[in-house]
Amino acid sequence: MKTTTAIASGMLLAFLILSPLAVAAQADVVSVSVSPATVTSTFTVSGSVTAASGNVAGTAVFIKVANPTGSTVAVASSAVSGSGASGTYSTTLTGGGSSSWTSGTYTVTATYGTNASAAPASAKATFSGSFGGGGGGGTTTTVNLSGVYGNLTIIQNQVKALQTAVTSLNATLQAIRSAQGSLATASSVSALSTSLTTLTGTVNSLSTSVGQLQTGLSGAATSITNIQSSLTSVSNAVSSMNSAIQNAATQAQNASTQAANTASAVSSTQTYVLVVAVLAAITLVLELALQSPAR
Repeated sequence: MKTTTAIASGMLLAFLILSPLAVAAQADVVSVSVSPATVTSTFTVSGSVTAASGNVAGTAVFIKVANPTGSTVAVASSAVSGSGASGTYSTTLTGGGSSSWTSGTYTVTATYGTNASAAPASAKATFSGSFGGGGGGGTTTTVNLSGVYGNLTIIQNQVKALQTAVTSLNATLQAIRSAQGSLATASSVSALSTSLTTLTGTVNSLSTSVGQLQTGLSGAATSITNIQSSLTSVSNAVSSMNSAIQNAATQAQNASTQAANTASAVSSTQTYVLVVAVLAAITLVLELALQSPAR
């Protein structure tokens, strides 16, 4: 009977270790929609997900918006709400404000992944944008962060899965230790102790891996924050340059108008002087003509 208990404990342990691998082999699923269908300013991106890891808690969906020419004009990350393997997400974005937001058909791509051994799931939706452009031909700097955010989402979700696996292994170890007292033979106890030692090493390795992943995740998040700050600075600098160019163009136009007015005034003055000179010459000739008979 006690030998049967040891076998059952071993089978339970194998199931707990292998079951996360079976879950990880499944595929993630994501859907996306945009409201309203025609956007002039703010719009909402929402959808649902199914996590291959079996748990959507702590996961997020990466969202990218591309304009009619294919350039990325907005990126965002939306946290998933729900429990178990299914959940939903929703976020509100604002369009316009630069020349990249032209009127036409926009494409929204949602990316979601919890399985590091497979490509993230993705879905697309479109909407009609009516923004009319902005900035009058300025230069817009964009960057494609889909790969960065996609990998970051996978790492976040894998860290969550590893933490869950470590918790399960710790619980299994505690259960096996509790069962040691009921085992009959010294050889069974020795074998179980060896297994416990091996499992302890595995748990420690997993804990170390989780710590390294969390450190890498923190570094990646910091890098993304720095990139976004740099993009904001570049965008502000471009806007300032556009304003300066427009002011210079206005001043040049005013100077041109003043020069034209001055030239017109000079021309009128010259014409007046010429007329006066001609009248003076005619007067002089008439006076000479009148004086000639008298002599």
